[in-house]
Amino acid sequence: MQAQQKTTEFTIGAGNSISDYDVTETGNLFILENGKGADKTRLTVLDADFRNLYSFRSKERISGDDLLTGSQTWENFLFQYGGMMRDKNIYRIYRDTLCLFSGKNDDGTENTSRFRIRSHRNANKLWFSNDSYFVYLLEENKKMSVYIESLSGTENYSVPLNYKGVQPALLHVSEEDFVLAFPEFSGDTSRAYRCMTFDYRGQMRHDVKLVMEVEHPDREKFAVLRLNPHSFSAYPPAGGNRHGGRFSDHRIPTEHAKGAVVYDAAEQAYYCYAGVRPESGDSGFLIGKYDDSGKQLWQQYKPIEGIDFGYANSANRHLTIDITPYFIGISAFSTRGKSYCNFYITDKRDGNIINSRNFKNYRLQVNRNRYAGFYTRFGSSDAGYDHIVFDRFVVYASLYSPDFSSFRSGVRKNTLLQCYPVPDGVNLINIRPGADTFTLHKFVFRDIQ
Repeated sequence: MQAQQKTTEFTIGAGNSISDYDVTETGNLFILENGKGADKTRLTVLDADFRNLYSFRSKERISGDDLLTGSQTWENFLFQYGGMMRDKNIYRIYRDTLCLFSGKNDDGTENTSRFRIRSHRNANKLWFSNDSYFVYLLEENKKMSVYIESLSGTENYSVPLNYKGVQPALLHVSEEDFVLAFPEFSGDTSRAYRCMTFDYRGQMRHDVKLVMEVEHPDREKFAVLRLNPHSFSAYPPAGGNRHGGRFSDHRIPTEHAKGAVVYDAAEQAYYCYAGVRPESGDSGFLIGKYDDSGKQLWQQYKPIEGIDFGYANSANRHLTIDITPYFIGISAFSTRGKSYCNFYITDKRDGNIINSRNFKNYRLQVNRNRYAGFYTRFGSSDAGYDHIVFDRFVVYASLYSPDFSSFRSGVRKNTLLQCYPVPDGVNLINIRPGADTFTLHKFVFRDIQ
C-alpha cells in the first residue's frame, strides 16, 4: 500500500460553475464549465496523472444537458445546442476544434442514413462513441438495430439485434470494440443474459450467455431494485447525467429490473448481480463472476440484517456494484422506510468480503450548488465521516487503504470528497463550500492480498 503520490489544484473560471463532469475507465476526467463572461463554455480534459490533455473555449453556451456523448479519451464530444427544440444539428468538439455535422455526402447530396438520431432523439435510447465512430441504437417498426457512423462521415454500418424486449445495456467501450448485454430470460428465480462484443464495422467478435440463479429457488426470489447504472428496463431520473458515466445518478426501475451485468475489461470477466428476497428472513444481494466463455467462477450471497426488499418499496432500495482493479465495491442503502446504508469491498478472486462499513446515521445530499457544481450523495454524523460529504468510492477506498482513510479523517470540516478509480489506485476531488479552486489528489495502491 502506498500513500498519496501527487496533488494538483484546478481553478474554475471567474463567475463559472461546473455543469457536468465525468471520468473514463482509464481515469481521464473532463470538466465542463459555464459562465456569463466572454467564454460561456470552458471544457478541460485531464488524464489520470492530472496532465492537461486539452482545453476548449467557446463564446456559445454548451451545457451538460446539451452533451450527447463523449469518447473514452474525451477527445471527442457530440452535442446539440439546447436539444431538439432549438437546434437539430449535431456538433462535434474534437480537442479544441468545433465542427458541425452537416449530414451531407462528399458530393453535396443529403446523407439520409447518417446521424439519424437527429430525428429520433430519445432519453431512453443509447448512444456512445470512441474517437472514430458514433454508435447509437434505434427501434423502428418494433425492431432494434445498432447504427455505427464514422465521425469522418465516410462509413456507416447497421446491425439488427434479433431480440424483443428491453433496451440493451452498454457494458464497455474501447477504441477497438464495445460490449452490449440484454436479458434473454427474466424469471423470478433464474435469469439469463446475452453479452455481445462488436467491432466498429458491425462484426460480432464474441457472444456469451450468462446464467444466474438464486441459491434456494423454493423459497427465494429476485427483487426489483434501483441499480446503478447497469439496470435493464430502467429510466434515467429527471436531471440525471444522460451519458451514463461514473458519476451518473441511479436509475428508476421497472418491474423487469431484477438484476444487472458488469464487465471487467482488464480480466475479460463478467459479473451478474441482483437483490434477493426470501419468503422469510432478511433480504440481501447475490453476485456471481463469469469468465469470457460464460462459465461461472464463483457466486456469493450476502444478507442485509433487518431488511426486506419488497416490491412496494423497490424505488427506495438502491444496490450498486463497482469493479475496480483491486476489489469489487458494493453499496446498498435506502432513501425511505427502513434505514440502512452499507458498504463492502470484496475479493475479486472468490467474492469473499474483505472489509465493510455500516452507517447508523446518514443523510442523502440534495444541494448541487454548494460546491461549484460538484455533487456527492452521502453525508453522515458517524465518527470519521461527520466532517465531510462523500460518495461511495470514498468509502471503498477508506476500507481498502489505511493511508487513504487517514487522509480522509484529517480534511477540514464541510469538505466535499469525491473519488474515482484509476488503473493504479484512486484519484480524489477535494473542494470546500463556495470555493473556486479544488484540489486533485492521487493515491497509488499496491495489492494487499
